[in-house]
Amino acid sequence: MAQGWIERRPGHGRRIEHHLTPSGERVLEAGHKVADEVLARCYTALPDADRATLLRRLVVEDA
Repeated sequence: MAQGWIERRPGHGRRIEHHLTPSGERVLEAGHKVADEVLARCYTALPDADRATLLRRLVVEDA
């Protein structure tokens, strides 16, 4: 759109699909890095075993 991060493309029927542009992909990747750093700081005080338990409980396992 205005920043050039997303483009609209015709989809099936009347549907309009939204796709990230290469610039949008870079912004998303940068955002993931920031989020990873914040999460690491938030949970660094937890012992390794507690972090592993938390991760297991948050991740949805395939049934």
